[in-house]
Formats: sequence, structure tokens, C-alpha cells
Amino acid sequence: MYRAVIIDTQFGDIDGDLICEKIILKGIQEIENSPFMNKLQLVIEKEGDKKIYDINIKGYFFNLYLVNILNNNSQEILITGQYSKSRGYAITRIFKYENNKLKVIVDDKDLSSKLKCKARYLSGYKVEVKCENGNKTYTIDLNNNLEDYLDIVYDKYQSPLNEEEPTVSAPNTIYPIIVSSNNYYSLQIQQRIIGVSNSDVIGAIQSILEIKENGEINVKQQYLLLMDREPV
Repeated sequence: MYRAVIIDTQFGDIDGDLICEKIILKGIQEIENSPFMNKLQLVIEKEGDKKIYDINIKGYFFNLYLVNILNNNSQEILITGQYSKSRGYAITRIFKYENNKLKVIVDDKDLSSKLKCKARYLSGYKVEVKCENGNKTYTIDLNNNLEDYLDIVYDKYQSPLNEEEPTVSAPNTIYPIIVSSNNYYSLQIQQRIIGVSNSDVIGAIQSILEIKENGEINVKQQYLLLMDREPV
């Protein structure tokens, strides 16, 4: 049975007038106790007034944040979630609230477009990852994997067997963070580096992004994270 559910509630100043608003994220739960939510709404309450905005998103594991991302005198509304129950690809919406209107500043498609990385197998049991906007190249050593695993990808001369390459996923985790002495928030994004199957996570790319009011996305920092895993 369908029912309306309050997913999260936050309090903050989203329009810069120094008066606190109550922000409620609601959704329709189609199956009892399911993490899947449809027909999301943002409810903004202020001094007895209530405004409701339909948000064209559906998915799983939604979170609501009020954070100063644009380095201004107000907080932005950040909604994160997942497109699938397996937490594969992240949902992101950053809204600016101005003159009783919600404006999308950045969404997950913008993030994916900015964070383009390509991976390929190299001779000698290695993987190379190149990230365009971070202007970084990383190399991962696969030698600690079992021989049966390496035989799927490499011949006896340690050369790649075929044209099938590892992939770098779209952003799959997104968190607002404060970096060093900044008084505003950045986004911390992770993307999985996937090998022979979706469960074969070789590593991850972690990026720290700054967002401008015009929607410009700047990659401020970028790192390779190696997974602490048993040989496969």
C-alpha cells in the first residue's frame, strides 16, 4: 500500500535572511519497509507559511543536507541517494532557494560529465587510470591476485588478452565536507574502478569538488584509493 513518508528533516537559513526555515524531504513508499522512494517532495516551512515543491527523483537511501556550498550567506539544499538498491550509482541534486523558487545548480549528470576517467590493462599485470579534469594518471599493480584471476585477462607473456578493459564508474558515493580552513562545503566523490566483473573492485578514484553559483565544477583534489581486499 502506498504511503507518504518523511525521509529527513533539517533546519537552516536557505534564503540568506537570517531566519531559520524547516526543510522536510518526503516521498511515497510503495512497499512497506522498502528503501525505495518515489514522487519526492521538498516542504519548506517558515513563520507559519508552507511551500511544497515536487522533485522529479526516485530511488533509494535518500539523505537531505543544508550546507553552504556556494560560499555565500545562505545554505544550499543537497539531496543524495542511489539509483539502485545495490548502491551502484549516486543521485545528486543541489538546489539554491531564492525568491520562493528552487533552482538546480548541479545534478549527478553534471558530476559524471566532469569526472571522466578511463582505465586500461597494461602489460606486466597493471592497470592504468587516466582522469581528464583532475589531469592525473594512476597505475595499479595486480600482481597480488591469484594466477587463475590473472589468466582471465593476461596471456603467458603478461600481455592483455583482449580488448575488454576495466571501467571507472559514475560517482557512487557523495558527501559534503569542509576542507582545511574553508568556511564552506565541498563535495567528496568516489568512483569505483571495476575489473572483470561488477564485484571486482580494483580501486576507487576520490575527488574533492568545489561548486560555483553558475554551476561550474572545479576539481580541487583527486586521489587513487586502493581496496584492502584478499587476492581473487
